[in-house]
Amino acid sequence: DKLGAYVKIAELFLRYRNSLEAGTYINKALHELTQIQSPLERGEQPPVSVRQLKARLEICVAKRDDLSGEYGKAAKSYEKLSRNSLAYDLAGGQAQLLKQAVLCALLMPAGKASRMLDGLTADDRVNPEKTPELTEIYPIMTKMHQERVMRAADIESLLSHVQDYQRESVLRSIKEHNLLAASKIYRNISIEELARLLQIEPLEAEQVAAGMMKEGRLKGSIDQQENLLKFEDARAEVSMW
Repeated sequence: DKLGAYVKIAELFLRYRNSLEAGTYINKALHELTQIQSPLERGEQPPVSVRQLKARLEICVAKRDDLSGEYGKAAKSYEKLSRNSLAYDLAGGQAQLLKQAVLCALLMPAGKASRMLDGLTADDRVNPEKTPELTEIYPIMTKMHQERVMRAADIESLLSHVQDYQRESVLRSIKEHNLLAASKIYRNISIEELARLLQIEPLEAEQVAAGMMKEGRLKGSIDQQENLLKFEDARAEVSMW
């Protein structure tokens, strides 16, 4: 049938990390699914075969968003799929889907992941006692949720769990997170000290801060004369680095 064919083609494109072409067939499959589901809206349960295809399609949507860097959407999709027994049987287990949800939440832009992290940290299934596969990334998730500074060991640990295509996003996410974490502690910081904290060059540190302020994810200003980044967070306690 058309739905099965579209889902299979999307899966093949995703296997080769071609999210753009996969998206074309995902959209076709979603349209076909609505055509199938419309007669079932009277409350009838769809056949198992249709439910399985729907679960496979939802996995495709999550993977496409993951590959495309839409980590917020992917995190929500993976978490939702982790509650669908058909889905986690198809995706290598519930633990794998939960892990992908956590990883994608950690890769979201700093300042936009709080709600997702709130939900995940409150989810008993994410506790390593329930899901041992999350033992190594659970402390990192907790640290990010608590807006604490990430250290080199945290970065190395997180990098060991992500795919190659996600590595650049890890580095970007950690830089932004550490900058946001610093804003909760310090009222101001020199660009040079900020660069040392983020383990990057001063010019890049200034650019990261400017970008986050422009997007409204960081409240503060840059004093070019004093070469100082001034934060506006009310919780900041220290007046100078």
